[in-house]
Amino acid sequence: MKGENGTVVLQPKVETKEKDGKVVEKVATISTNEVEAIVKELSNENKQVVVSLGSLPKGVATKVDVPATLFTQAANKQAEATIVSASEQATYKLPVKEVQASLATIAQSLGAAVEQVSISIEMKVNDAPSLRVKPLSDAVEFHVVAKANGQERVIDRFTQYVEREIALKQSVNASRAIAVRVNDDGSLTPVPTTFVGNKAVIKSLTNSTYVVVEGTHTFSDIQPHWAKGYIETLAAKQLVKGMTDKTYRPNDRMTRAQFAVLLARALGLPSETYDGRFADVKGTEWFNKNGELAAAVKFGIIQGKTAYMFAPNEPITRAQAAVMIERALKLSFVGYDEATSDKTKKVTDFRDAKQLPTWAKQAIEAVYQAGIMQGRDSGNFDPTSHVTRAEMAKVLAKIVVPVTPRRLSKFYRDRESLNGSLFLFFRIKHDLKHILYF
Repeated sequence: MKGENGTVVLQPKVETKEKDGKVVEKVATISTNEVEAIVKELSNENKQVVVSLGSLPKGVATKVDVPATLFTQAANKQAEATIVSASEQATYKLPVKEVQASLATIAQSLGAAVEQVSISIEMKVNDAPSLRVKPLSDAVEFHVVAKANGQERVIDRFTQYVEREIALKQSVNASRAIAVRVNDDGSLTPVPTTFVGNKAVIKSLTNSTYVVVEGTHTFSDIQPHWAKGYIETLAAKQLVKGMTDKTYRPNDRMTRAQFAVLLARALGLPSETYDGRFADVKGTEWFNKNGELAAAVKFGIIQGKTAYMFAPNEPITRAQAAVMIERALKLSFVGYDEATSDKTKKVTDFRDAKQLPTWAKQAIEAVYQAGIMQGRDSGNFDPTSHVTRAEMAKVLAKIVVPVTPRRLSKFYRDRESLNGSLFLFFRIKHDLKHILYF
């Protein structure tokens, strides 16, 4: 064990469990006696405790059992520390504070002291299931389970994005690929994804099964249309759907419910149970079928036109859209860096600045400075005009996590597939790191 290059690397002995002569489980255990030495190596420079697992056999659950005390002591020593389960096929990075914050409650539910609890970080690689889109990776299950006294408690939701990586089995067209969460009913939920080298880097608020997919979809009524590239990209990434399988209706007005659902999807928000707070929303409508509207409510993206009315089917105005977007950017786990905003941009740049509603002025300036929303060709912002489905696609493309192709030649191919959409890219240490939609 040695702390260097930002990591504390562990290579614990792995025990194999068999059933009927077949390997069914592999377990790497960090003992209680090792905790003090591991924590000692943590510092502002060394924030990751990496458990190296090598290659994961398919169909075999591979677990890293960690004393709960490692999470509490590590969080006290270095709040940004993570426990990393690293293998050739997948890597899981669990922030210690995500577990530490709820350990007392979990231990109590298990009828145990914190010192008696073990945290199991589990990964399992399987063949990708049959999907309507092309899989680019194996399917990988990620789970975290607290154990004590012969009982278990699953930890499957977090307050911040938990990062995981999945190795790609073939080259990726980053403008059409994304990681998806495979739900129990077989449906797919896209999650924020970037591509670095031959890996997909996934940020999610939940644990489940994930697979990287690549889609291709277009619509007859966007040929041609100025938003064609944006729409095709978002459709390929499973973020938007047409009004039918063949038509998108780009010039239709976006409703408040549609906009809220799309923001929830773009951020990968986990589904929530609707609490019935709005008199005009039953909870059985299409926009809450998978808990998207309830998720947007829980995370503060929507608050209703009044305390008891949401007006889901009303067309959303540009001012209302700006407010929802700003709320999304302010979510702590999104990690939006306000320092990257162009502070020279002011709402006074718009010819109709005096007509901007007071309740939306700050949000309009924020999304304007972030480059997400601009003024009209007339020089006005037009706060009361409605957002079309085409305009929404452009806005959403600027919000989703940027993609990173593996090499510059790949970037040019991706740019072409976006039908002329402009990109801004920069290099860090001579490597292409980020590409942003603009």
